[in-house]
Amino acid sequence: MSAAMTPEESLKNHPVRRELIAGGWTAEELDASRFFNWNPVLPFQTWPMAPSKLPRQEDFGLVRAYLALRWLVLDDPPASRNRDDAWAYVADVIAAPLVASGLAHSEAQRKRARAPRGILADGEPTLDQLIGNLATKPEYADLKPSELWPHLIAELDELGLAPTDAPESGKARDIAIEYNGRPKPTAPDAELRRKTIGYGRFCNVVSKSRRKPHPSRADA
Repeated sequence: MSAAMTPEESLKNHPVRRELIAGGWTAEELDASRFFNWNPVLPFQTWPMAPSKLPRQEDFGLVRAYLALRWLVLDDPPASRNRDDAWAYVADVIAAPLVASGLAHSEAQRKRARAPRGILADGEPTLDQLIGNLATKPEYADLKPSELWPHLIAELDELGLAPTDAPESGKARDIAIEYNGRPKPTAPDAELRRKTIGYGRFCNVVSKSRRKPHPSRADA
């Protein structure tokens, strides 16, 4: 009968970690990732992540699940609502198609990019206004730009703008997403254009928005 695995071995061989490594994460990058300045008394869903590098859009769920596993397996916390919620989150991620078939998930993203569903139309908020509204929402006011970034991706997706990862240079502030832009005014019937919003510009807009009065704050 083989000996039981240590907590470290169990974490190392977990499918969530293996999926992240298969997607390009190194063991050192995963070992250096943590929850950031978190309070275990607060609800698990609010714990901010501090990954060693900015995850790709499709990796956010996996990274959060891995950080939950680190806490669950290595710290072995006592029974609590947060422990139950963390295990439930890990189970949901493992059951999701993202883990079951990373290739199928990536193909779905490519299909969405090839079949644009919408644009930032006239009369709607500009991208900078959209970022400013997110940055100044009361529930997001304390989030760092890296924690707010996935909310922008989700917002663009909800608007039907088909966000996808843009080519990266390897530096966090150069990471970008692409979305469908407006057709040129001179050719309103032209094919939708793909536009890029870089992480550096995103950080600047977040900073500027939080330094001035904003409608979302006034309404709070």
